[in-house]
Amino acid sequence: MGTPTDEIGRDAWDGYPAGSLDERQHQVQLTRRFEMSDAEVTTGDFFTIMGYRPSYYEWCGDSCAVEWVTWSEAAEFCNRLSAGRGLAACFSCSGAGADVSCAIAGEYLADPQSCPGYRMPTEAEWEYAARAGTSGAFSSGAITQTDCAPIDAALDPVAWYLGNAEVLYSGFDTTCDGADVTIGTHAVRQKSVNPWGLFDVHGNVWEWVLDCVHTYPSGQQVDPVGGLTCEHSSRIFRGGGIGSTPPFCRSGERANYGGGDSGSRGMDIGFRPVRSLVP
Repeated sequence: MGTPTDEIGRDAWDGYPAGSLDERQHQVQLTRRFEMSDAEVTTGDFFTIMGYRPSYYEWCGDSCAVEWVTWSEAAEFCNRLSAGRGLAACFSCSGAGADVSCAIAGEYLADPQSCPGYRMPTEAEWEYAARAGTSGAFSSGAITQTDCAPIDAALDPVAWYLGNAEVLYSGFDTTCDGADVTIGTHAVRQKSVNPWGLFDVHGNVWEWVLDCVHTYPSGQQVDPVGGLTCEHSSRIFRGGGIGSTPPFCRSGERANYGGGDSGSRGMDIGFRPVRSLVP
């Protein structure tokens, strides 16, 4: 995990508090097999399971990656998915809809990977899957650009990001290279897969993980999780989104909100479920 010190774009954002999301390279061993959704949860998926559509980019349609969801909404989605398949719930939740509040279920707090139901991945699981055996900035190659223009040759085939996420529907107005553009989320499974068959691990929407903000340790780690009890604003998300420049879409990039409960949802933050393959 982590990145070499000479990787372009390294530590473009190092977390809140500053330095809490470093990219120190270290060895990690994962001892549990797991399966991961090949795509980010869509607005249609979310409506089917939860009964409402939270997305800011409503005009994109049901095949687009869901966003504007809190970490707790993602957890409740995973619980309902587990219940529908007769699996144990990994989270303890109260409330409903957009006001739901969730935490790791007590029996799995010490070992979340032992839960047989659906959940968000740990940072280590996410990065392992995103890299898919590669070691560059992206699963598709090395990063060459730090801004939205010109297009990054390795990122463009696999990701929707600020350089190519322009849409015709009513999206979000911003600028790229001095030009006004309207960006928005896109349908999943439109870009090329990574070497392990996963779509959109770079770009489209950031993806919530289980971990709370923490600095990387030194030395080898086994099945690491960087803390599980914290405010939403201290949960980590990975992968970059439509508003991101290439450095924020790197496999090693780590992000969180800059403090405060207002950091509980974002216009390009979604999620992708995983499930430990336990006996």
